[in-house]
Amino acid sequence: MATVDDILYRNEKGSALTFAELDDNFYKLAYAIDNIQVANNSTVVVRDSSGNFTANTITANVVGNSTTTSQFLNARTINGVSFNGSANITLTANTTQTLTRGSYLTGSNFNGGTATTWAVDATDASTASKVVVRDASRNFAANTITANLIGNASTATNASSADTAVTLTNLTATITELNYSDGVTSSIQTQLNSKAPATDTFTKGADIGGSVDLNTYTTVGFYHQNTNANASSGTNYPAAAAGMLEVLADGVMVYQRYTIYNSGQIYSRAYYNGTWYAWRLNLDSLNYNSYAPTLTGTGASGTWAISISGNAATATSATTASTVSTLSGLTATVTELNYSDGVTSSIQTQLDSKSPLASPIFTGIPAAPTAAVGTSTTQIATTAFVNAEIANDAPSKTGTGASGTWNISISGNATTATTATTANALNTANDYQVDSLGVGTAASGVSGEIRATNNITAYYSDDRLKNKLGYIENALDKVMTLSGFYYEANETAQALGYEVKREVGVSAQEVQRIMPEIVAPAPIDEKYLTVRYERLVPLLIEAIIELKKELDEVKSGKTYYD
Repeated sequence: MATVDDILYRNEKGSALTFAELDDNFYKLAYAIDNIQVANNSTVVVRDSSGNFTANTITANVVGNSTTTSQFLNARTINGVSFNGSANITLTANTTQTLTRGSYLTGSNFNGGTATTWAVDATDASTASKVVVRDASRNFAANTITANLIGNASTATNASSADTAVTLTNLTATITELNYSDGVTSSIQTQLNSKAPATDTFTKGADIGGSVDLNTYTTVGFYHQNTNANASSGTNYPAAAAGMLEVLADGVMVYQRYTIYNSGQIYSRAYYNGTWYAWRLNLDSLNYNSYAPTLTGTGASGTWAISISGNAATATSATTASTVSTLSGLTATVTELNYSDGVTSSIQTQLDSKSPLASPIFTGIPAAPTAAVGTSTTQIATTAFVNAEIANDAPSKTGTGASGTWNISISGNATTATTATTANALNTANDYQVDSLGVGTAASGVSGEIRATNNITAYYSDDRLKNKLGYIENALDKVMTLSGFYYEANETAQALGYEVKREVGVSAQEVQRIMPEIVAPAPIDEKYLTVRYERLVPLLIEAIIELKKELDEVKSGKTYYD
């Protein structure tokens, strides 16, 4: 058993330690680190509850950025102006040379002190000693331009200086004709009147190859497709067959005609206002029979060299009136058939029961043709039209883009709303997920972070809600298996979105070995672990109780050496 003398012999106060003398019973012995939070000589630095401390001068290599430094320790001079970092400074250019404005520029010379603006001295008018600039229509005016010009003048009416003309052999045109003016009759005019504009010249273009889109042919001319295979591999052909494509165009509209090489059948189509219209087969003496109307066909018009048998169900008149056969069951008289207004007849009786076209009065449930959605004419709006318009304009359950104020009742949940016009209680039966949350303050925008301006109260601790299962045994030994350490996010954590910064914590795996109840899957990914740090407190409390008991034993005269 160790004696008090042994203890006194083995324990000496070293540097930066405070020492309490033994009391009269020779068993109270206390050491403590001589520390203080403020700047003081010969004391150990200890941080306050916020992790801060005060010092006069710290000599060290500091890595990182200072968050609160307001100025440099030693000021520096920049271009004759002192700068210590506490405020902005103004620097003045210091030059002995003057930048002189050159020709065709406006503005003052620049001496490095006063700001100046230079601009090109330009105009679109014919003005001496000015740079030429085009106006908004890309034109400019000039008196005389001296240059070698290539091409034709589109609006010149005469030559400024006439040179000696070469002798024109067999010239029959008169001076009046050569100085042609619109309206002067001449042989030139006669020939011009018989010509088409040069832009409409109809010439043969290059043959059409394979895999070609006929929509790209908009230049006047005719183009030969040599093979059926090329036509089959191309697009927008009327038929997969070789043939000749003819193109007419006026800059706005394009007309195409395609003639099949072996049958001579001709297809036509047109392009207008951004749209190519469908190919149509031209009827001729060889193919019209294939398109003659059938007994039940509709839409036939014109004169057809065909024989029709049977009865016309809807004919209103005969093109050529001949003797009419006896009409079985006919009761109308000739007077009635040649109906004139005011003649009493069964026809008149039926007409009298009708409403006039001007301001008719309807009874019962009248019907009318339903206009297409979007019609805005004087046509009658039926109930079917009104319902279709409402359905077209009203937002659907899944529709988007509705705006303005709608006098409608909406039920259900908004899947993408970010704010509520009138905030009420959230539906407690639903699950919600947010990126970051601010309670009493703005959200930080950092994914997964909750910020609050007051306490966060959660879960329960009331004894009335608990069935105690026993105290934590060997708490001190369990605490001794844990280690607290500094760390920063590794590459895996960074890939999950965590930033690299110095942090303090414990190992979830170490905690799990002694108290698995306070370890849970990490919210970022359930294959990783996290510690509920607040639940470490009961372990620490029991560890302190065990330590207190051991200290009490030491005070009572027992030691670990017994």
